[in-house]
Amino acid sequence: ERAVNARFGVSAANDTLPKRLTDTPQDPNDPSTKVPLDAMKRVYYQARGWTQEGRPKISTLKKLKIV
Repeated sequence: ERAVNARFGVSAANDTLPKRLTDTPQDPNDPSTKVPLDAMKRVYYQARGWTQEGRPKISTLKKLKIV
């Protein structure tokens, strides 16, 4: 699904959360409790076998026998 979406221009820029989660601390008394979305995306993309741009790597597609 992600490979098809990538062909239509979907990328890491489209993977986002509502502003209230990324701009506002979850604990009003602790500003460090904002959701670290960029760091979370890097870990997720690596685990999925995607590039940092959010596209499946060729090696991942081959492993899944898509190409």
